Amino acid sequence: MSDFEARTRPFVMAMVEACQGNVELRYQVAALVGQMAQDSATLPMANALSRIIAGERGLASLKEGLEGEPAVLVEAILRELLHVEGQ
Repeated sequence: MSDFEARTRPFVMAMVEACQGNVELRYQVAALVGQMAQDSATLPMANALSRIIAGERGLASLKEGLEGEPAVLVEAILRELLHVEGQ
């Protein structure tokens, strides 16, 4: 596991739990996404996260406009969701 993956693991798991119906985490993630959406630099990531929360799971479309660590983060969230939802 890379340093980035280790640092973002708690957020990845929070996203997964929010997508699985944890209301408290969904509220917290939504608040963070709302803050991100106000900055043009983080808006593409905010959009991708919002779409994941809404149920979208298409990797290619979610990564559109993302590069580097944001793209890796989206992949990690989707990979974990696939693992959880696939059971």
